[in-house]
Amino acid sequence: MRFKSLILIVFALLSVVLIGGCGFVSDGPFGWVYTDTKLPVAVGPAETGTLEGKACVHSFLGMITIGDGSIEAAMKEHAITSIHTVNKESLSIFGTYTRQCTIVTGEAEVAKKTETLGEPAPTPAPNPTAVEGTVKKEEAPKDAPKDAPKK
Repeated sequence: MRFKSLILIVFALLSVVLIGGCGFVSDGPFGWVYTDTKLPVAVGPAETGTLEGKACVHSFLGMITIGDGSIEAAMKEHAITSIHTVNKESLSIFGTYTRQCTIVTGEAEVAKKTETLGEPAPTPAPNPTAVEGTVKKEEAPKDAPKDAPKK
């Protein structure tokens, strides 16, 4: 009886390790039970990074993985046009749930910022040759009689 219990416990632990191991993040340090890390990936040309965009991929039991963790997706979050840094954030809990995020810091162009705020586009300058609200009519000469037909 005691031997059967021991075998059952060993089998259960091996199952958790083998099945749960399918969902571990692929690079960087990781723990079998819990992982929560943030690692550098690259540095860009921007001098500062006041804006931060984040894009993540989620995995469940290593069987289902969804999301867009690309640099482009992270940049779109805050309309970042010039990258300062790119970092990677990883989270894993027993390998049953994992999340890997790309974090981009940088700056956005002023024109991009105003477009995202929903401000209206500037109105075009008026055309100086156009006359608003009037229609030119053919006028009779000043010396012509009032009852004379118009040409």
